[in-house]
Amino acid sequence: MRLRTAFLFPGQGAYLPGALQHFPVAYPQVGELMRQVDAVCAEYGHRPVSEMLLDLAAPRIESLLADNPEVLHLCIFTASLACAAVCEAEGVRPDLLVGHSFGEWAALTLAGVWTPTEAARLICERDRVCRQNPPERGGLLAVALSSARASRLASVVDDWSLNVAVVNGPGQSVLAGPDAALEQAHAVAVALGVQAVRIKAAYPYHSPWLRGVGEVFGGVMQHAPARVPRRRVYSPIAAGYLTTVEDVRRVGADHMVRPVDFLAALHRLQRDGVSVFVECGVKDIVTRLTVDVMPSVVTAAPLARRGGPTAARAALAPLLAGHPHDGEQSRPVHSASTQQPAVTSRSDTAPPAEAAPRDRTESTAPVQETGTGRVAEPLPERAELVTALQEHYAEHLGYPREVLTADADLEADLGIDSLRQTEMLTSLYGRYGLDVAKTPDPGRRATLTDIADHLLNMSRAASTTASAP
Repeated sequence: MRLRTAFLFPGQGAYLPGALQHFPVAYPQVGELMRQVDAVCAEYGHRPVSEMLLDLAAPRIESLLADNPEVLHLCIFTASLACAAVCEAEGVRPDLLVGHSFGEWAALTLAGVWTPTEAARLICERDRVCRQNPPERGGLLAVALSSARASRLASVVDDWSLNVAVVNGPGQSVLAGPDAALEQAHAVAVALGVQAVRIKAAYPYHSPWLRGVGEVFGGVMQHAPARVPRRRVYSPIAAGYLTTVEDVRRVGADHMVRPVDFLAALHRLQRDGVSVFVECGVKDIVTRLTVDVMPSVVTAAPLARRGGPTAARAALAPLLAGHPHDGEQSRPVHSASTQQPAVTSRSDTAPPAEAAPRDRTESTAPVQETGTGRVAEPLPERAELVTALQEHYAEHLGYPREVLTADADLEADLGIDSLRQTEMLTSLYGRYGLDVAKTPDPGRRATLTDIADHLLNMSRAASTTASAP
């Protein structure tokens, strides 16, 4: 019996500079798609998405978030549709489409609700409304907790503006709210030993905080063109299949306010017989979440890293050759990371963190345990430490040792996003007995050399503190 396949479309964070380099030559439909979206960019005075998606030196996601979130959103949308076009050109076709958060725009476009041009204009209108009716500065915080425990964490902060915006799995939720409340929630999470990391998003999506913006955009959606979906589409926002124009308009109008229950969506798809999940977008964010919930499913992520058409075809090849047996996965080239949850927790009860032992240094501080009874390792010299990091990352993420060069950009070159980088750094803090609370933003170290310097600096700082009178 043929296995049912779902195309998954990611949301916030699914961007890498130059992610589609070389694809327009191999797949002319990708070039045509970018030309259509570039024309909309010109209408609204935005930089063309082709500059971002074809140039490895294009602005990084942090820069686009700060200066051009509209262009970032159009890039995520375009890359998702381009990836779907590549999959179908190679013979991998979906039985249904599922968008995660912002990814619903690409899913509905592929279903024929809008043309790419119409959808791109609506995305521009959405961002125009946000700029003209700006909410208080805020964003999203991923926490390694169930939705119930994430709600309790928010209650500890005692800020009514915080809410659980996304449920990604039994051990990962996303809080939305203003910056001040998210900073407090992050501090509480770290104190409890719960991993928490800010998601790269322009606004606190899926939150009542955006109700005013959502009402204005709802008026835009009521007058926008829309068609009945020609393909089967499941909406984690609507918690059901979208079959009418009214369904589509309702999701479009409410998507910035209503929460996303991706965990419930996965359980529904599993009941409906879906066992193959292909991520149509940059990185492998959504397929990793999927495998965390359903370890036996088959997955593929053609744009998990910047490898061009060759890497994309290699990621799809197992699906075309015949589906793997249960428990076996089709993973992106050079990645076994779909086995790892995006954010992990030692326990939903949030005991003291393994990754946050007391400070120690090789030279002056006594040897300590890491919090699990294991003795923390001393930090080696810089060159030896880089080698140890290469082995650590290869073992935990499944990458071949040779691709983990000292100067490879972990996110841009290898597709290791900030959530996984935080997870890996936390394991290193535990291994070397360093205090996670001493580093405010562990996800910003781009290369293994940067991480080695970061660990050494933390060790020196701990040594100075320990030796002070």
